Amino acid sequence: MLSKQPYKARSPTIKESTVKFTASFIRGVHLGTSPFAVAVTLFPSAGEFCFFSFLFYISTEMAVTMKLMSLLVAALGALSFLFGVIAENKKPAAGTPITGKGVVICKYPADATVVLGFLSVAFLIASTVAGYFSLFYPYKGKSVPQSAMFRSTSFLIFFNIALFTGGLAAALLLWPTITEQLHLSRNVHHNMETACPTAKTGLLGGGAFVSLDSALFWLVALMLAANVREDYFDEVESKLAVDDSAAADYVEPSVLKGSA
Repeated sequence: MLSKQPYKARSPTIKESTVKFTASFIRGVHLGTSPFAVAVTLFPSAGEFCFFSFLFYISTEMAVTMKLMSLLVAALGALSFLFGVIAENKKPAAGTPITGKGVVICKYPADATVVLGFLSVAFLIASTVAGYFSLFYPYKGKSVPQSAMFRSTSFLIFFNIALFTGGLAAALLLWPTITEQLHLSRNVHHNMETACPTAKTGLLGGGAFVSLDSALFWLVALMLAANVREDYFDEVESKLAVDDSAAADYVEPSVLKGSA
């Protein structure tokens, strides 16, 4: 006789949740009610509703500002730091050697070091791209030439430091992550004295801290870029004011008429 198993509700996938949220928004607009009020009834999870509400608000309501970009760069840098530190803590010290016939098979405990390492690198790249993009974005439709930006010595210094630390963090994170992946995939050794090593300890943690430093340097460069933008537009406005006053003071000379 078959035993009845309790029914367990399946969690919706991201695709299904996105479709539900879009449908609720269209239905809310059609009925003239708040789309979010309809979406609340479709999303039993408060976290799920808040996540999609935040995405919708970002994409439709929020304009791109320096404050928003600074928050984005800081958040991405913090996530890269967090994943890197967790990857360092999860990394096993060594594997267990299992001696076979002429070979040693290294058995490693299940861990998410490789996945966390690549996630840290991904968020580092995203933070670097967002940081670079934030410096030269035409806020409020006003753009500043890059030549004017790089005339500022302090901006140039912190821009190069941010790039350098970002590249250094990527190297420190990728090296142990790829090494760990190679240790896991190539676990059969003909050297009978192998100790089943793992990636070098400390590199992931160091890369995580350098990744956070890179995000902080991008934020400093963004603050300096704001000062450069302000000085540039003040200079442009002063030049326009001088030109307007010169044009107003200019008196067209009268035409001399010669008499025969």
